[in-house]
Amino acid sequence: MWLVGWWKPTATVIMPRCTLCNKTYSEGTLRDHKASSHLGVVCHFPGNNYANLPNEDDDEMTKRLLAINRQHGGGGGESGNRFYCCWPNCGHKKEDFVSEKNLGRHLATQQRHAGVRLGTVRLYPDQIPTSLNVPNAGPAGPQNSAGAMGEMDVDGKEEE
Repeated sequence: MWLVGWWKPTATVIMPRCTLCNKTYSEGTLRDHKASSHLGVVCHFPGNNYANLPNEDDDEMTKRLLAINRQHGGGGGESGNRFYCCWPNCGHKKEDFVSEKNLGRHLATQQRHAGVRLGTVRLYPDQIPTSLNVPNAGPAGPQNSAGAMGEMDVDGKEEE
């Protein structure tokens, strides 16, 4: 015996894609992905002593960010079960994060913002200023006239 009307065709839902990795996400998840992914190879946490990553690896970069944050005193909070950000001038109050995962996502967002500001991460099309004609050079960002990234200080000024 066949059930009548048990199957109804549904509309195909087009999921938005990340323009850098081509993965699909829901609108909200894509917004989170764009804020805390594609972190580049240069760690921008002030006072870090890690070498650059050989290639872009968001998980490894987040581990480094958490390790540096712990070195600056941002591990578990005073109660032992909350975490806080030690990124200078962050503005988050002490013990602001209930899990290391949440803190890692926050640190990744800080890293992404610093990388965009300093030109060391790939930009999304909506992040490229229309007044500039700067090619998007991939994970290392725009290159200088010598064809390689120059060393930059924490203020984003190129050192010689």
